[in-house]
Amino acid sequence: MTGTGPRRARTVPRWTWIASLAGVIVATAPLTPAFVERWYSTGLYAVVQPVISSWTNRVPFALLDVLIGAGLIVVIGLIRAVVRARSHRGRALVTFGARLAGLTAGTFLAFSLLWGLNYRRVPMLARLELRALPGRDEALALGRTAVAEVNRLHRPAHDAGWSNEEWKSASLRQAFAGAQRALTGAGPAEPGRLKYSMLGPYFRWTGVDGMVNPFALEVLANPDLLPFERPFVAAHEWAHLAGYAHSGVTRALNTAAGCTSCGSCGRRSAFAIERPSTACCRRAPAPTSRPSSRDSGADRFPPCVRRAGPCTTST
Repeated sequence: MTGTGPRRARTVPRWTWIASLAGVIVATAPLTPAFVERWYSTGLYAVVQPVISSWTNRVPFALLDVLIGAGLIVVIGLIRAVVRARSHRGRALVTFGARLAGLTAGTFLAFSLLWGLNYRRVPMLARLELRALPGRDEALALGRTAVAEVNRLHRPAHDAGWSNEEWKSASLRQAFAGAQRALTGAGPAEPGRLKYSMLGPYFRWTGVDGMVNPFALEVLANPDLLPFERPFVAAHEWAHLAGYAHSGVTRALNTAAGCTSCGSCGRRSAFAIERPSTACCRRAPAPTSRPSSRDSGADRFPPCVRRAGPCTTST
């Protein structure tokens, strides 16, 4: 008769292998931009984002702070386990490394599935059709227009007052939704509430105006933003929430939203902050009818930019 002693714990937990393998698969999967655009950016993500952001908008504090705190507690616990394992230090170090690798892979996997795959969607140059590049005269004209609009909108904007609840502004939300419809047939993204975080000092030191928490799809803002900067920064981060990862694209999208906003505060914010580099930014006439097709809304772009036809790249 053989006795059975206590089972020895695995040096490398099984879940670390599973998380690491899943992370490697997602990172190296040969997904084409057309596939990501159809099934993720305008498919799964377009359905999940409004649900998550609508919920996180109800939370007045930054959920990223909670996640950072939880992550620090987990890492401290892993280090403490290594320190306490005096007789099996080598095995404890292997376990620590495996668990840390598994947690890193799991974090990457969550990042990719919740937001990060948008980096691999169809690029904007393939989405839009540039018919003519703006020249020096157009850039100067936009600069003069911006200065004139900033001066003209000064009184209306200050009379209306600057709100700290941009995500509830009907005019800014409507303009942002219209800018999205001109680019894709997916439903509009849910705008995010600007929240302050314990990362505020980091934002201040590095000059960062805001960022999106990719794990909770919430917007974090620099606490030093001036009132007239907030609508512009809000629309910029909303563009990230809409699945446009690159800042050059989000800058164009939030400028279009600001320029077409009916609210004086939103328009003044866009004209005051945007540079003449986006010389195609023009306020287009309001649509006379509701868009009815996937390609509708392209006529609201300025003459030098038009939405390209549907992507035909094979998946």
